[in-house]
Amino acid sequence: MPGLIGKKVGMTSIFNDQGKNIPCTVLEVGPCVVTQVRTLDTDGYEAIQLGYGEKKAKNTGKALTGHFAKAKTTPKVKVQEFDGFDAELNLGDVVDVELFVEGEYVDVTGVSKGKGFQGVVKRHGFDAELNLGDVVDVELFVEGEYVDVTGVSKGKGFQGVVKRHGFDAELNLGDVVDVELF
Repeated sequence: MPGLIGKKVGMTSIFNDQGKNIPCTVLEVGPCVVTQVRTLDTDGYEAIQLGYGEKKAKNTGKALTGHFAKAKTTPKVKVQEFDGFDAELNLGDVVDVELFVEGEYVDVTGVSKGKGFQGVVKRHGFDAELNLGDVVDVELFVEGEYVDVTGVSKGKGFQGVVKRHGFDAELNLGDVVDVELF
């Protein structure tokens, strides 16, 4: 499936022809540069590697610097492989949002925000046990003597860090409402 790399800018709403308000997610997508072309002969599969976002050369390792120099482009922040491109693409080609048309259905995958160290109510959705009497008593699950320096044991429903890395949130955004080039 062909794709592009981008980032979420925010939310807005657009009125359609019938006057209905449609909530929309605004994405800044591309331009993406082809940094590598995978072929059946050399790699055993066919794919296109795209790079997105500018990165300082001093913050890029020598291996990646050479990889981007081969494609005759500056270092990129994000590199991702996609398969299913119909067009014949070469190293250094730029792929824009023109790949999508208005009304086309898209799937978006992204990394969720990290929330840091949270309690059990926010982390696992546990109910806070409320005893409404003279004093409101909120009983939350605290691990107590089982607390270890390395953190909470796996599989336990205790407080801990709600991580950002490694968690992909897949969104079915639906139809492309508008495509604009800036």
